Amino acid sequence: MFKLVLMYNHVQKKLQEKATLPDDKAQNAKCIALLEHEFRNTEIEIYELNRELEKIQAKYQKSISAGELALYLETELPEDERPSKEFIAMLHYRAKSGIEKYGKAAQLQCELKLKAQQQLQELIKKELERFK
Repeated sequence: MFKLVLMYNHVQKKLQEKATLPDDKAQNAKCIALLEHEFRNTEIEIYELNRELEKIQAKYQKSISAGELALYLETELPEDERPSKEFIAMLHYRAKSGIEKYGKAAQLQCELKLKAQQQLQELIKKELERFK
């Protein structure tokens, strides 16, 4: 027991001495490099999520337009000028499936991912300021 106490005290003493600690500047440089790398990665992720959100919104608008076109073809055109019922049904199907796939839920999911990446980037920025 006595030897254990001596070893423990020796380790504690060495931990408290500045001379035995690793070089803080080197450790800080490693931390800064890591944080800068993560910051760049989040910038790329934010850019990609913005593009994905724009694509989802554009496809959603196309689906709504297809639905409006199908409705127009079905109701506004005279009977002899209307395209086939199969074509109109296909437009309705494409509009419905596009609205379901690229609707508000898909947009919200992408927006949440985007906000999470933006908050992560802010956190990384604060940590970078702390190390500099």
